[in-house]
Amino acid sequence: MFSKKASIDVKKSTQKFLDGKRDIPTRFRHLKIVLDHAEPNDAKSLLETYYSPVFHIFYDSFTTTESTLKQKSHRVQREELDAVLVLLEKILLLLPELLQKRWQKHALTRLFKRLLHPANNTKLRKDSMKLFILWYQILGEQADSGIHSMFACLVPGFPNQPAIVYPSTGLNVATPTELLPLIPPQAGEKGIDDSCRFFLDSLMEFMITQVMRIEWRDKHLGRPQRCFSFLLQKFQTFFLPHIFPEISERTNVYRPDLDISDLRRLGPNDPSSNAKQPFICCRVVVLKWLANLTHVPQSTHHHDVNFATCAAVLPQHIGSPAMESSFYSQISEKEAPTYISEQHRNEVTVVQDVLFGTRENVNLVVELYRQAFLLPLQQSPSIRKILSLYRDWIHRKVDAPPFMHEPIEDSVSQRNASREHTNVYAGMQNVLQIFITQVASVFMSWVPPGSLVFLEEQVDICKRVLNIYRYMVMNSPMEQKTWEQLLLVLLQVTSQVLGNKVPDKKEDTLGNRLAPALFQTLIVTWIRANLNVVITVDLWDQFVLTLSGLTVWEELIREWAKTMDILTRVLAKNLYHLDLSDLPLDRLSEQKAKKRRAGRVELLSSLGPFPQNIQPRSGQINTPATTPVSSPAVTNLDATGHHSGNSNPAQDETRSASGSVRSRNSVMTPGHLVHPQRTRHSSSGDTSLKTTEMWNIPRTKKVERSRSEGNFARNYRINGPRNQAKRYGHITVPTLPTSVENKITRMLTTESPSTAQLLRRPLQPRKQFFRKRSRSMNSIKHLKGLEESNRYSDSETESRSPSPSSGVETNSFKDSPMQIDVMGLDQGYDAVDGDASHNRSVMFGGKAKGWLPDVAVVMWRRMLGALGDPNEVRNPQIHAAIFDYLVELGSILIKIRQNQGVSLDNVSTPPLPAFVPPILILVPWCQKALALPNSYHKGKIMALRLLCTVVVRPHDIPLPRNQLLLFFRAIHHALVGQDQDAINTVIKYCGARFFSLQQPGYSLLMLDFLHAANTIISNNDLKGSSRVEAISVVGSLLFFPESLPNSPVLQPVPNEYNLINCNDIKEHIVALVLKSAKREATSVGRCVAISSLAVYVYCQLAHDTKHSKVKEAIAVLLAVLKFKNRLIGQVACDMLLLLCDHADYLLEHYPDVPQAIVEDLSHTLSALTSNHGCNDQTKRLLLSLSICLGEWCMRVPYEVLLKPLAQAKSPPLLETVFRVLKSVATGSNIGGTGHVAGSRPLDIEDADPSVDNVGEHLSTLSPPHSPLSSPTKDGYNQRSPNAKVAPAPGENEANIRSVRLAARMVMEHLIIHLGHFPMGIGAARLSSMVCEHDDLPHFQGDELSAELFHSPSVQFFMLNKDTLMSLVELPTLEAPPGSALSGLQTARSQVRIILRNLGGKFCWDSSILYSLKDDSTLTRPVKPPPPLINTRAFQHEELMTSSFIGGDGAIIQPSPPRLSVRHRPPNSMPRWEDTAEDMDNLEDLLLFIGHTSPECIPAGRQADTLTTPPPPPPTMLPEQEEEALNALLHQKHIELDFYQKHSNDQWMRGRPAEEPIPEDPQSPFQFSRMLFSQLGLTSWDKRGQVQLLKKCDKLLRELKNLDSQKCRETHKIAVIYVGAGQEDKNSILTNSGGSQAFEDFVAGLAWEVELETHTGFLGGLQRNRSTGETAPYFATSLTEVIFHVSTRMPSHNQDALLQKTRHLGNDEVHIVWSEHSRDYRRGIIPTEFCDVLITIYPLPNQLFRIQISRKPDVPFVGPLFNECIIDKRVLPGLVRATALNASRATRSTIPYFHTFYEERYKALETITQNLQEPATFEDFCAQLCCPGVPVPTGGSSGNLSGSFFNTMDLPANPSSGPPSSSGGHVTFSSDTSYGFPASIFRHNSGQDKQRGFEGATSSADIEEPHYASPKANKRLSFKHTSRKISGFGNPDS
Repeated sequence: MFSKKASIDVKKSTQKFLDGKRDIPTRFRHLKIVLDHAEPNDAKSLLETYYSPVFHIFYDSFTTTESTLKQKSHRVQREELDAVLVLLEKILLLLPELLQKRWQKHALTRLFKRLLHPANNTKLRKDSMKLFILWYQILGEQADSGIHSMFACLVPGFPNQPAIVYPSTGLNVATPTELLPLIPPQAGEKGIDDSCRFFLDSLMEFMITQVMRIEWRDKHLGRPQRCFSFLLQKFQTFFLPHIFPEISERTNVYRPDLDISDLRRLGPNDPSSNAKQPFICCRVVVLKWLANLTHVPQSTHHHDVNFATCAAVLPQHIGSPAMESSFYSQISEKEAPTYISEQHRNEVTVVQDVLFGTRENVNLVVELYRQAFLLPLQQSPSIRKILSLYRDWIHRKVDAPPFMHEPIEDSVSQRNASREHTNVYAGMQNVLQIFITQVASVFMSWVPPGSLVFLEEQVDICKRVLNIYRYMVMNSPMEQKTWEQLLLVLLQVTSQVLGNKVPDKKEDTLGNRLAPALFQTLIVTWIRANLNVVITVDLWDQFVLTLSGLTVWEELIREWAKTMDILTRVLAKNLYHLDLSDLPLDRLSEQKAKKRRAGRVELLSSLGPFPQNIQPRSGQINTPATTPVSSPAVTNLDATGHHSGNSNPAQDETRSASGSVRSRNSVMTPGHLVHPQRTRHSSSGDTSLKTTEMWNIPRTKKVERSRSEGNFARNYRINGPRNQAKRYGHITVPTLPTSVENKITRMLTTESPSTAQLLRRPLQPRKQFFRKRSRSMNSIKHLKGLEESNRYSDSETESRSPSPSSGVETNSFKDSPMQIDVMGLDQGYDAVDGDASHNRSVMFGGKAKGWLPDVAVVMWRRMLGALGDPNEVRNPQIHAAIFDYLVELGSILIKIRQNQGVSLDNVSTPPLPAFVPPILILVPWCQKALALPNSYHKGKIMALRLLCTVVVRPHDIPLPRNQLLLFFRAIHHALVGQDQDAINTVIKYCGARFFSLQQPGYSLLMLDFLHAANTIISNNDLKGSSRVEAISVVGSLLFFPESLPNSPVLQPVPNEYNLINCNDIKEHIVALVLKSAKREATSVGRCVAISSLAVYVYCQLAHDTKHSKVKEAIAVLLAVLKFKNRLIGQVACDMLLLLCDHADYLLEHYPDVPQAIVEDLSHTLSALTSNHGCNDQTKRLLLSLSICLGEWCMRVPYEVLLKPLAQAKSPPLLETVFRVLKSVATGSNIGGTGHVAGSRPLDIEDADPSVDNVGEHLSTLSPPHSPLSSPTKDGYNQRSPNAKVAPAPGENEANIRSVRLAARMVMEHLIIHLGHFPMGIGAARLSSMVCEHDDLPHFQGDELSAELFHSPSVQFFMLNKDTLMSLVELPTLEAPPGSALSGLQTARSQVRIILRNLGGKFCWDSSILYSLKDDSTLTRPVKPPPPLINTRAFQHEELMTSSFIGGDGAIIQPSPPRLSVRHRPPNSMPRWEDTAEDMDNLEDLLLFIGHTSPECIPAGRQADTLTTPPPPPPTMLPEQEEEALNALLHQKHIELDFYQKHSNDQWMRGRPAEEPIPEDPQSPFQFSRMLFSQLGLTSWDKRGQVQLLKKCDKLLRELKNLDSQKCRETHKIAVIYVGAGQEDKNSILTNSGGSQAFEDFVAGLAWEVELETHTGFLGGLQRNRSTGETAPYFATSLTEVIFHVSTRMPSHNQDALLQKTRHLGNDEVHIVWSEHSRDYRRGIIPTEFCDVLITIYPLPNQLFRIQISRKPDVPFVGPLFNECIIDKRVLPGLVRATALNASRATRSTIPYFHTFYEERYKALETITQNLQEPATFEDFCAQLCCPGVPVPTGGSSGNLSGSFFNTMDLPANPSSGPPSSSGGHVTFSSDTSYGFPASIFRHNSGQDKQRGFEGATSSADIEEPHYASPKANKRLSFKHTSRKISGFGNPDS
């Protein structure tokens, strides 16, 4: 029977314990052996067989042990009792069927009375309780009342316990037996502090654990469930009413009671607030026991990091003490187990079958959960435990209990299903409604004042509740009743927690901690409810009533503002088809392109708490039951700061913010930057609570079209491109599309002040976050009715919008993301196919869920008014915060309107939009706010700003008359009132745009604006005042007095409306302009004032009004020119340059003004250049001053410039100018006083000559530095005006060189062109176009080429470092009639001189003048032909040949003649004064040098002098020397013999004198050489400067480059015409003509030139008509500008259109004439240039509005400024001047930009430094005589030629008459070096012979050239020619 074998013989033991003869202890011992070694089934059979002996043995053993214990209670006796109780446990477990039949009932009753005696020790009582529970559940309904009483007394301390269980042991009471404790507590044994909780905890544990231990035969038939049900029923009867005295019978999951009327904040007197109420610890025990039984993992392997974590946060002395707890109690105190054994799982299954088996038990469980929410905060772990249970049920993280299943309505299914299971199905919606209602009680708990620990506990619990609410809102499908209940509860909770009054100690209240979270949860829940169900009007009214009563909370304003931002985004997307994060204007602008490339998105932290850890994620997988967990970088922390859960890094890494999975190798997308993670403090500043919420920022991608229309495709692709919807049944949760939420916070970073400034209190710093690729929750198909809308959608999927701020911070788990679902148009709603109502939204009775245009409009309007009337707010700060956001909202609406109708493809202009944003909807609030008292000052200013912003702008529909009147009334009171902030606001946000709009009645307020501007200008407070705008308004009103004469205006008196005719309004305007130009203290303000002053002067000069203030205005311009602030001086200089256009008028009517301007410009230039420092700003000013001075000098006539100045003994004005320019060019005035002469002021009557300086005046300028305030992006100086800016060392020298070069250029320009501009060919040319090859015979080609180098009539020279000269000898050109040479007798050749210098290229044609053509006295005879050659001539040649050529053909040099007779002493240097004919100065000089400088004598020849010929070379042999001497002697004898034979011949005699016959020069360079010499260029003092140029290809290239350099400042400016309705590039650029007004403007801008014949600057235009036939061109002597007019360029095909776009886009300045109703924008013509954009808008009354936009790095330019208004007459001149100044300012910002003269100087410097030909004087003269012969290189003639040049005496002025010789000449060999002395020697020899030296001997003939140095003659090499030598003719001829 027994299967277990052991060392002990079980059979023998069985026999022994059955043997009745043996004693009881022996039998007991053997029975124990048998039971210990038997299997359970065997043991059960044994006991069932021998149950009577077994019980007898047990009972006798117990009786014996009991008696023993009464005598002594030692360890042995206690162990014996334990063994007996073990046997009893075996009997109870193995014999349940017998015991159920009341077997041994009385014996066991008496036994348990003894065991359960309250005086027993704790261990015995607990063990006995376990045994009793076994017996009690076995008996079940068979138990009598006594046994029930024993069960009721198991836990001490409960009232109304039966007294019969333990009768009194008093002496006066008679009892049948005395019940005494078996084992009383020992002395010193530690007692239990709370025996009630301890025994109740044990009881609850035994009720579970002992159920499954009993070995029933029918255990599998539900016996354990019946046992536990019995125990639960008895526990509910005896204990539960005492533990939960307030338990309610109304709780019914199947018919929920949702009344919240009793939901209110508890007070200290409420029973639930008492932490010491009776049995509070027992409640905790029961609740944790219940929660642990109903909250178990899904499987044994389930592991979740966010499982319930309920470790106590409170200290140990708060709450119940720590003690030994059961398994189920430990779950509540420690982290949740990740594994549950099979035994415990079976126990839990049994318990859950009972608890969830009947509706009564289900209602009991739910009611007990409600009781948990009513616990005081001291028991917060228990509350958290129940919350975590509900959370996991709602999140589907654990198996849902049966009562949460949806009830089965189908009768067939219901019959097939088990009745006991389906009967308890209540459905998710009922459970959610119950939970929403019950859990709200945690918000109503009372916290003792000052108990921050309990407050933190309540905050934590409340945030957990809100997180569950959030998850329900975002993920759980809810019916209408559930939505309504949630909304009602949130309204009640919000109103109860916050109240309508902010407490004094706000930081110590629950409302302060929860306000952001409550408001956000309420608002977002409200919006999402409206998207899914119909919300009644009563609920909306209650919502508005609640929020309007809570406007005292600043957190409400923040959340409302952020909600309005998102709703505005939704409205823009759904109704206006615009994505605020990717607006068309932003997409088309270059600023947006740069930001997009930067890939950064910034979020203003002022809108409340923001997410901390946002990381990009890749592929995601949606799981239906997940909650947000920490990102990989963040782990969960419990209340103590320790890790609480997931320790698996892979699990951490694969979690995402929405429950999706991210792969470990996910790659960050471009544009994502990793930022260090930061923690955010809670609103109370406590760092113990951290938030880890995540925002999902989607990336915008291309729209993926659906495959079907009007339905949903359910597609669960795990790794697909998008995530699919989370579905529960047929309901789809709507979510936010990526197109709407891409870069969500860009909407919050608009130009207007962010809501960070709502309350003007310190908020968190700005945080940056990353865009995250968000996956949609469902795939929504397009609907047929929205194809047109889909064109504007660029979203890929729909996803959630991020929560602006959660406000919910917990310390144990992540917040649920709270988002507003924003569906795109292509994914807009959830509909059902085939339903006619699927196109209508739920709000309007349809079935489509989500965002539709009508839903977006209604929600936006309702949420806008959710706070009620903001003017009803009693708190001024809150009122100001509301209007601060309304200002931002107004700017967003305006931005939406500006982006409507914008061409996306820039090819065609879209039609007008069907809907426009309601911008004027905010006006009534603003009007009402202005009537509030002064305590609302800040809000009133905001309202006034908003009013001006939304009204002063173009409107699609004219403003209603009443609104316009109210607006005029409001700004009239603001402008003439005493509130300076209101004045500044109106001036800043109305400005000149108010007058350019020209709304009806606008002119009435001119005097009001002037009064306000005067108030601002006169105010010395610079901070916060709108000074620049005020000056701009005044400057814009300059032209209105003439255009609106005698117009009535309002008198600037507060609270009065009197119309007056102000005839002197112009005087007021001019006075204000002068005042601001003299007194304005801000840099940009002064610049605008100076520009306005110049516009005023220009207008008066153009209109010939002779206004009295013109001279004073010019005097102010001259005064501010000397300011230390370089920006102001620059603007003043530009304004003086502007007045050059009317120099003639000034000379006629103000004759002293031009002279004063030139004089002041000279003095300022001199003063500024006297400083050592020169930074970039100073350089720009000095260059402008130089150009301005040059322009004025060119405009002023000669007679004015030559007049002396007014001061006594002063030089003429022109001399002063040249002195200043020379001093600047040479740098001679650096460090000096900087003043050439004292300047004199203009004679101005009745004027204040003083001008306040911005900074310091030049007279106080510190010499070492030249300070300048550089403009910033907006034009203001961020540095102090007096701050000194020291230039960099390298920058300083470069700038000084540039300034000097500019002064030099202006000086040369004045010398060349003063009085000679424009020249006869017009203003288009300043320099010559003639080149060296022009008119040159036999030259092929149209440009410079190497052929010129071989021409004998062209030579290139360098006159000095800055001037190049080319001499070209040409045949005399035929003079046209009337020319200068007409009627004159000239040579047959002329010389063309081409000069190239810094000023340009110039050409002169020179010709020798002989006589008039009718002068017969100088008739030139014809030269007879040369005589025939006879024998005498051959004899003569024979003589020459025999005389100089040896017999062997070797060339023999003649010995040098020795003609010196006397010499000077060696120590005497030869001088001109002591020179005689018989002295050789060269030899004397050599003797002097050898005497004074012996080192010059070669080594080894110290005994000789420098005149001693060197010895023969060592290589010459004596035979060779002897042979040479013999050859010389032989030659001598031959000559003597020849002379003796022919001395008497006729041809040897002298020839008679004859008149020379003139003849044409045979040399092609004769006249050029003569002119070169006559100009003195061959003199000694010019020798060091005049050089030849190398004739090489590089010279040609450099000359071409030099000729291509401009001689004037050149500009190219684009002029674009925009017609009405044109807002795209294609339509604008295809305009072939403009309006008449535009053509008149272009005609005034410049004169028209034919491009084909135009010789001036073309600006890239072509002469072949591909870029048009004509173009406007304007030029002065120093400036050229050509205008690229869009209507002048062809656009007939794509190539022409592309070329036009390139020309216009490459210009740095654009002038746009726009007749379109909307403002022109930069992005229409895409370009990286267009640094300055000048837009002209025609207005009525011949006025024009000017809009100027410049890039941030471009400084301020004038005379026109942004939003100024001018008239038609001065429009072209002012626009041209502004464009030129803008072009100059733009170039000044370009690094390393070089002006035209710098480029030209650089080209000249390249030629003069690198291409000059170093040549000896001989070589130089040879090239001068024969340009075509190459210059020799090398040789030893350098020293010789130098010696010859030093001693040669050349005539200063050679004869300039016609040549008189016969033209013979000597030809030199081209392969041998030769020099100019040789040619002189041969030529002069012939001339002397002709003069009659007939009797000279042959020796005299050889020694004739006595002035030639013998050393020089050694280099001569003669070559035999066939021509006869000049002077040796035939005597007979």
